[in-house]
Order: sequence, then C-alpha cells, then structure tokens
Amino acid sequence: MTGRNWNILVVDDEPELCELVSEEFEFAGCQTLRASSGNQALKVFLSNNIDAVVSDIRMADGNGIELLGNIKSGAKSSALVFLVTGFADITKEKAMAAGAAALIGKPYDIKHLCQVVLAALEKEDSEGRIKK
Repeated sequence: MTGRNWNILVVDDEPELCELVSEEFEFAGCQTLRASSGNQALKVFLSNNIDAVVSDIRMADGNGIELLGNIKSGAKSSALVFLVTGFADITKEKAMAAGAAALIGKPYDIKHLCQVVLAALEKEDSEGRIKK
C-alpha cells in the first residue's frame, strides 16, 4: 500500500514519537506536516490541504478531542481524523460519534497505524469522499 501523496498531519507533544510516525508515512509515500499541540495543529490544518490527521489526545495547549471538534465543524471537514491515546479519555463510540475515523490505543505499532490510516484514505477515495 502506498501513500499516493496523501497529506498527513501528525500531532503529538512527544517530539520523538511525532518524528517516528511522520517518517513512517513519508516512507509510504505521503507528505507530512507536524504539530506539537492541538492549537498549533489547527493552524497548520487550516492553512494546508490535509487528507488525514493523526493526533494524540492528551496535550497541553489544545487536546486532540478539541482538535477533532474544530476540524469537523469547519468547512474542510472531509479530512479523516485518527485519535491516539494511552488513557480512557473518550470511548471508541463517542470518538466515532464526534467524527473520528478511529480511536487507537497506546502503545501501538507504528507500521500498523500507518496501514490503518492509508487503508481508510484509500477506501474514502474510492468512494469519492476525499476532496482535493
């Protein structure tokens, strides 16, 4: 599975993890942008054409749940949002009801995370839901 030049925004306040996840998407052929907080991620999201967001939930300066709400309430709401957490911040059902494509628990396998995101993007694209 290749990245087909998808634009992925990776959001995590742990710089090393953010870098590792970004590099895995880049290895798959994606373009990546990075942010270390929800508020910074929203600014990056609004000023770029983003196909998917992979965001940690617990971060200072805007958490992933707030970011999800801001993305899904905006005009560019067709982007897929994947939330990752090591805590019981939100149930899978509530995350999906709020518009998340998936809720992924930490620790996670980075290759598997990448496969899940790319498979979801391919599915959305084949169904005509990805708007470039």
